Order: sequence, then structure tokens, then C-alpha cells
Amino acid sequence: MGYDEAYATSTIASDGVVHFAMGKVPSERNGDIRVAYDASLFSASTMIEGTIREEMEAAQTKLAEEAAAYENRQELLRRISPYIVSGVTIYLLILLMTAWQRKKKRLWEAERSNSPSLYLSNLVMSLPATILYMRNMSAKSELLSAALLDLVRKGYVKRDGDRTFVSVNSKQDYQHESILMNWLFHKMGNNGVFSLSALNAYVQDKHNHSDYHRDFHKWVQAVTKEIKQHPLIDKQKSLRWITAIVGLLLIPFSIILGVHSVFMPMVFSIVLSLILLLFAVVYQPKTVEGLRIKQQWEQLHSKYSNISEREWNDWMSDQQMQAYIYAIGTDHKVMQKKSEHLSKSFTATALTDTNSQTNDIVMLVLIASTLTYEFDKADTTVSATASSSGGSAGGGAGVGGGGGGSGAF
Repeated sequence: MGYDEAYATSTIASDGVVHFAMGKVPSERNGDIRVAYDASLFSASTMIEGTIREEMEAAQTKLAEEAAAYENRQELLRRISPYIVSGVTIYLLILLMTAWQRKKKRLWEAERSNSPSLYLSNLVMSLPATILYMRNMSAKSELLSAALLDLVRKGYVKRDGDRTFVSVNSKQDYQHESILMNWLFHKMGNNGVFSLSALNAYVQDKHNHSDYHRDFHKWVQAVTKEIKQHPLIDKQKSLRWITAIVGLLLIPFSIILGVHSVFMPMVFSIVLSLILLLFAVVYQPKTVEGLRIKQQWEQLHSKYSNISEREWNDWMSDQQMQAYIYAIGTDHKVMQKKSEHLSKSFTATALTDTNSQTNDIVMLVLIASTLTYEFDKADTTVSATASSSGGSAGGGAGVGGGGGGSGAF
């Protein structure tokens, strides 16, 4: 009798030799063989009362029953697996079609409610939050420059030359603005005065690098918190949970198919399970409001390079500053160059007129590149120290970190 891998593999030759053709037996698998001889062959030996015939016949019957049950299960799985795989495939197709239709509907609604002009309406979120959202939650040193320039735009900070800034308002609109003010103007700076020389001195001291990381991430988290307060992402929790459960149920089903050597349906089940689980993880579509913000600023991207000097001059100074700060924060080189070109159309007297609104945008253009360069250099200095010590500085340009994605659909 053969057991396990040796079961039903024996043949009896004409000379009485029994051959068990098991082939290649996988590791950790058994292939036992049990042999019983007729008692008459050992007549000279001392015999023990009883025989093992009944035991072996019972074992043989049990093995045959188990083999039959296995074949029955295998046949059942072969019959029902196409229906299960087809049903899950149909569910997945309906899921993808529904997601696509919802996306088209939301896109249409966002486009319908958006103005075709380049006029910047009131911001739904703060400018740093808008920039971070448009960058798919990837924070880099450019975002820090944009946030500081936005404080200048809002009048909370006054520039003193091109390398020094003075805090003139202790009240801010957002928590992340308060965090940024405290970090730059009181921790790096002194008594509400922040300068690029103070930034360089701060990052040259290696003992400050961990604080720089911590404070930067604390500020980014506060900006992220503001974004999460707006209904920009539809998390679709119920649908994603149902999809995840269906995907998880296919895992044991695939294992059962593999155990019973039903391989083709097993492969399809594994693929379907992976797709469903991936869908459950990444499917967080943008709401109409989220798409509207995205489209509004993407429209600015595409059309800003063709804006005329007359159209740009018709904008209020605040709108001009918003557009340029956005270009700085998103590192949009085309928009930056266009703003720099347009700002040159202002008269030279604007540079000396401290009460002129045009002075603000012209000076913004002049200091923005220096500011971004210094923050990027500080970021590189801090990141280099973290790398040499075996640490990790996070995502982005060393210090920046990435949050969640903006949704796959």
C-alpha cells in the first residue's frame, strides 16, 4: 500500500515485483509504503496472535474514500469556479464603469461652474494649502518660499530690503500661518525679524537640524489639516470596504483552487483579488469642489503664458501677487518667466514708491528667486546631515514630505 504521494502509483510486474512510480516528490511531502506478507512465509518464527489484514483493508478503504472525496471536490470547483470568476469580473467591470461615469459627471459639473476667464476668484483655501493640493501633497522648499511671500501679500509681514522681513501683525487667519510665523520670526529670527542671514546661521549649527525637520513637518501637517477640512476628496468608504471584502474572500478561494489543482481559475482569482484590493486602497475620487479648484488653477497654467500686458494690468495687484506666488510654490517656470516679463512693463518709479501697489509685485519678483534659493540651500544642508548620519529627511527636496495622493479617479 502507498500513502500520500505513493498512493495509487503502484504496478505489479509479471515476476511479482511491485513498482511505485512516484516521480518527483515535492519537499515536505510524504510517500510512505507499507508491505504485509503472508504468515505462511514465516512458519518457523514465533507468531503473535492476530493479523493486520483488517487494519490494512480499513486503511485502504479510507484512502479510497478520501481520494473519491477529493475528486468530487475538484469536480465541483471546476464547475462552480467559472461562475464565481465571471461574477466577480462583472462586478469589477460595473465598478470601473460606475467610477468612470461618476468622474465624467463631476468633471462636467466642475467645468460648468468654472469661469472660462483667468480672473482669480476668492480662494477656497489659503494659497499654501492650494499649492500643496495642486502638488499632490508633495511639500518642497518652494512651498516655504511661497508661504512667506503670501504673508507679505496679506500684510502680516513687511519686507525690509530683499533679505529681511519684519512681522507687523500678530493675528493670522490659519493655524499653519501662526506656526510659520513663530518658526521663522521667533525661533530662527529674533523679536519678529527674520532674515536670510539668520536662516543660514541657524542651519549651519548641526544641533538645529532635527528642530528644522520637526518644525517643517509640523507646519506641513498644519497645511494638510486645512486641506482636509474641505470636502475635496470623496472617500467612498462603504464601496471601498465592500470591494476590499470581495477581494479578500478571493484569497482563500484561490488557495482552495490551488490545493485541488484547478489552476486556470486560480490564476484569474488571484488577478481579480489584486485588482479589487488595489481599487479599494486607491479609489478616493475628487469631489466637484476638488475638481473645480484643480481645473481653475490648471486653466491658469495653460493660458497664463498667453495673457497680454493689458489683461494683466487690469488685474488688481493682489491677484498678480497670487498668480506669481502660486508659480513660485508649484515651481512653474513658464508662469514665473511670464510674470517677470510682465512686471518689467511697470515704470521704474514704482520701485521707489512705497505706497504703490505695483511696487509690491515688482519687489516680489525681485526677492522671490533669492528667497527660494536660500530655502533650497538650507534644505540641502539639513538633508546632507541627515544622510551622513544614516537618517531620512523625508520626501520632497530633502525636508519636504509627501502626504496622500489626490485620488486615482
